[in-house]
Amino acid sequence: NVAVDTPLSENLTRAIGTRERVDLRAYARFDWDEVLVVARGTPPDAVSRRLGYEWTGDVGFQTGELLIFLDGGQVARFADYRGLGRFEGFESPIDTLPRDHAVLQVRDLVVTPG
Repeated sequence: NVAVDTPLSENLTRAIGTRERVDLRAYARFDWDEVLVVARGTPPDAVSRRLGYEWTGDVGFQTGELLIFLDGGQVARFADYRGLGRFEGFESPIDTLPRDHAVLQVRDLVVTPG
């Protein structure tokens, strides 16, 4: 199983709550080439289908969207959003943002692709 990256989750949640623009590259300082934005409540089997292999992410309890960082199609790390914001404008239930475009815009706690 892959455990949620708690420090990354907390840092991203804090950034989304306090900034208008969140460049995920500034927070995810490890090797990755795309990030999956997984809608709150998406069943694990849907994530497995998107990945092409079994999703074994261990969140404990999920409060919001998942941000699954992939490197060459393999899970590098993942974070769970723990704030009160709403993610809108993303393909549901799973959207993909390439590293070069992994920026979130935040306005009144509404998070949209940047």
